[in-house]
Amino acid sequence: MTAALTADRQRLADPSRQSPGAIIFMAFRFLRQLNIFQIAVPFYLFISGRLSLEFLGLGALALVLWLAAAVVKWWRYVFWIEGDELKVARGVFSLERTAIPLDRVQSVSIEQQVLHRLVNLVRVSVDTAGSSSAELVLDAVSRDSAEALQRLAADFQASRVVTTTGAEAGEEPGTSQHVPPPPSRVLVKRTPLELVKVGLARWPLAGLVVLGPLVAAGADIAETFAEQLGGFLPDGLVVEEELDSLSTSAIVGLLLLVVAVAALLGWTLQVLRSILTDWNLTVTQTAEGLRRDAGLVSRRSHASKTRRIQSVDWQQSPVERLLGISRLRLQIIGEGDLVVPGADEADVSTLNAIAFGGATSDSPPPDRGVSSAMVFLAVRNAAFAMVASVLGLVVLSRLSPEIDWRWWMVTPLLIVPLQLASSWWRWRNLRWGANSGRIVRTERFVGRHRVEMENIKAQMVSVTESPFQRRRSLASVTVSTPEGGMSVPMLANDEAGDLRDLVLAGIESDSRAWM
Repeated sequence: MTAALTADRQRLADPSRQSPGAIIFMAFRFLRQLNIFQIAVPFYLFISGRLSLEFLGLGALALVLWLAAAVVKWWRYVFWIEGDELKVARGVFSLERTAIPLDRVQSVSIEQQVLHRLVNLVRVSVDTAGSSSAELVLDAVSRDSAEALQRLAADFQASRVVTTTGAEAGEEPGTSQHVPPPPSRVLVKRTPLELVKVGLARWPLAGLVVLGPLVAAGADIAETFAEQLGGFLPDGLVVEEELDSLSTSAIVGLLLLVVAVAALLGWTLQVLRSILTDWNLTVTQTAEGLRRDAGLVSRRSHASKTRRIQSVDWQQSPVERLLGISRLRLQIIGEGDLVVPGADEADVSTLNAIAFGGATSDSPPPDRGVSSAMVFLAVRNAAFAMVASVLGLVVLSRLSPEIDWRWWMVTPLLIVPLQLASSWWRWRNLRWGANSGRIVRTERFVGRHRVEMENIKAQMVSVTESPFQRRRSLASVTVSTPEGGMSVPMLANDEAGDLRDLVLAGIESDSRAWM
């Protein structure tokens, strides 16, 4: 064991509590469990002056009890490393002792939010069993202690015991020797310019979602602004009359200007979001797996073992293709996936090789298609929607004869040709491939999407037939993993059965541990 790891063990050997700042975070965690109604009603009564002195006294007493409970919970929560186990003792009225073997720790995530940065603390999440949430959370500890725990968990998984020959190590045959893990190396590091490209490649109008609450609550502000603006307009100028006097081309130009301003604002927000969340994004290959560090205001570090990777998801929008980047997601069991935005070809190749144990040549070519019945099914459903829309418009035209519904009647007729074109393009570009080791699926519509996984990661393989498929001797195959999976639709029955058997045979013949 190296001197650094020895120091880490010594740091965590004695039972210790979290930082006193954890009291505040524990109290806020209780607040997050309350619904908006439980918080809004007392707040409204307070600002409206309808709270009596008795209610104020009860509120003050509840606040004192709330803080006291957080203090007791913090005092009764201690953790330490003993041998090869992480031990935790906690509980307010009863003492609960938990022992977590370090070889069962799957990932240790370190997060530093805004409040944590103010007091120079971090939040630690320890994931062991691969559930959707972390099994152990330390609300506020020092970064040194958090990183020490992260290094010990990674070293315990990476270290291995080998039998020496005695001649090589100078020991008796059959003795054990600790082999140190390989050194860490940085795989991906994003520069600010690359983060700007990532923000520009995102859908611009999606960035305007953050303005939704402001728009919903800003009607009074807009009305006040319009009144103030009216004071600067010339006398006798009426906005509605001026709009009525505009030509069609002027109105179209005005709409285009509004869309352009909205898109520019959306892109600006997306760039800011990219910089805030992915600032100094670094992906490092550690002794046992991968670690992702990123964030400007809230800093987050997430480490996970390589064998917990369930699939590799690669996406590329048209703008990302123009910029030569893509978005890579390594789907991992437990809390949070490892996402690498702005990935170039070198990043994709490197992370693919690590995710699949360095065997990139074993990837099957996606050269097999699916039945064209998927086009017919999509068009048939679109035809039903078109007929329903036309019938609805006919009813509306009878109820409101003063409105000219002729142009509205034409609109539903576009549903079928648009659906035909889009579903045909999807069917033409949906491809899949499989061998005894892996299965891959690719598709392309507006952007491009590829998902690849190893057969050994599959927990269940199911073949389903809908009534539509059964009449045409078709079926769909779904390969499920603990964190998602992959589906291949509209295959011939024989082909679906062969794919199921191929995946199951790959699972049975692979001697590796699935996680």
